[in-house]
Formats: sequence, structure tokens, C-alpha cells
Amino acid sequence: MSSAENDSDRPTMSKAASVIAEPTSATKDRHEEWSAMTREERSDVAFSRRFALRRFALRRFAPRSSLHFSFFSNPPPRPFHSLEEFIADYNSLKAICEDGVVNSLAYTQLKSMEQQFEMHTHLNSVLEDKSSELGDTADFFSIGKVDTHIHLAAAFSPQDFVQYIKKKVTEDSPEPVFKGKSLGEVMKDIDLTVEQITLDVIDVQADHTLFNRFDRFNAKYNPAGNSSLRTIFLKAENDIEGRYFAELTKIALDHLTFNKTCFVEYRMSVYGASPDDWSKVAKWVYDNELCSHPHNRWMVQLPRIYRIFKVSER
Repeated sequence: MSSAENDSDRPTMSKAASVIAEPTSATKDRHEEWSAMTREERSDVAFSRRFALRRFALRRFAPRSSLHFSFFSNPPPRPFHSLEEFIADYNSLKAICEDGVVNSLAYTQLKSMEQQFEMHTHLNSVLEDKSSELGDTADFFSIGKVDTHIHLAAAFSPQDFVQYIKKKVTEDSPEPVFKGKSLGEVMKDIDLTVEQITLDVIDVQADHTLFNRFDRFNAKYNPAGNSSLRTIFLKAENDIEGRYFAELTKIALDHLTFNKTCFVEYRMSVYGASPDDWSKVAKWVYDNELCSHPHNRWMVQLPRIYRIFKVSER
């Protein structure tokens, strides 16, 4: 038998489609039935038809060992929703969240709940303390605690950070650290002496003014309001290959070693600005011997600012 004859006998996608096609005589009735359906019912019907077509095609055309075949033989328990439905629902939720009336109502309700809780604490705190004493022998300080969202640049306490900067300015002042300038020259350019390096001047601690203010949140990453100090102390890519940043990280990890019940997931960012972003992060972690710590698991996050880099051709 010739190959042409084989091809003519082989099922085609058009044949597969005809298997699940509706009869022509029933088109009008089906159209009326479809119009009367809810959106959820339409989604179920559309999913079952897509599934039937894919299962028929995969059985006839794909190898029996195909992973796709086993997947479509056991469909997920709930139907998939279309991209159009997702976008419509997302826009609806976004509009609700941005609505002024909703925000006012939510604020009022939250304040009311907060005041109710404060009243409960005022009246019943003693009773709750006694009941917890009679319960488990464990307390907050003896149980394991995991912080799952810590940006590495914000992992250091303000006190440790200030003391580290003072130490480096005192001991490594002549070392070139930023665009050929020494650390002492950088400090002189921003008119900052060792005696002036205090918690209030460095100003990296979080407070209530950061709520819903991402601009102020980002500004806290600039010690003393200066981006050059951020590049020197809080960046893995700089003139000293992130050595200060690695030393600060080791200080934070040392604190975890002594506190046996605290665990963290420190985060590093990959921005997608260049193809070797992943390699740079991995090299920095490996070269500075930060790969493994019993109380830390490294996380890599992808900030949603790729479009900004793309527009600026970075």
C-alpha cells in the first residue's frame, strides 16, 4: 500500500473536529440553549468540548507514552477559565479596590474592629494570660518562627548597620570603593564624619510613615539619604564585588545561629536587565561562602519592573 493511501486513511484534525461538531439541524436549538446558559455553565461546556477534541487527537496522533496523553486522560477537577474572563475579573476587583466609597467603608470597619480588639484586650488580657499559663509548656520564645519575606538589603538591624559603617569608615577609609574614590572621600563628599553616623542620621529603620508610601519605603534603602552609600554597602555588584554586603549578611546569619528558634528566607532580586543576572547572584553567594546556613533558605525574586527596564533600554 502506498504512502499516499496511508495518509488518506489516517485521521486528520478536521475529522477529529467533525466528531464533536453539532448537527446542522440542531444549530438553532443549540444557539438558544447556549444563550440561556450562565457564564459558569458555558465555561463547563467549552471545557468539555476542548477536552474531547484534545483527547481524540492525542489518542490517534500522539504516541501512547506521551505525557500529554496521560494528562488529558485525567483532566483537572475544575475547568480552566479563559484569559478574557481572568482580565475581566481582575479589572472588576481592581476597580472595587480603587473605589473611594469602598476605601472609606473599609477604613471605618477596620478602625471599628481595632477598637473592639483594644477593648477586649483591656478587659480580658489577664484572663488570657492565665489560660495560656495553664496550657502548653511552650511559649513564643521556645517555638520555631519563620520569616518568609525579608529582602536581604533590609535584613540587618539599624544598630548593626550603623556600627558596621562606623567600623569601615574608621578602618578602611583609604580603600577605593566607589567610582575610584575611597570610602573616606565618599564620606567627605556627603559631608558626614564618623561622629555624625547615628541611627537618626542613617535613617534606615521602618516606621508608620511607610504605610502605603512606596516612595518612602524605597528611600529607606538609601543610608543617610545617599544612593552612593547604598551602592557601597547594600549591593552585590559594585567596585568591591559586594564584599561589604556579604560581611553584613554574615553578621545577620551569625545572629540566627545563636537564636535557635528563628528561621528566615532571605531574598535576592533578579531584574532581567541582562542574561547573566542569575550567574552574578550565584557567583556572589558562592564566592562569599553564603551558600548554606541551617537557619536560612535563599529565595530569588523577580520584581515586576521588567517593563521599566525595557522602556529605558536597560
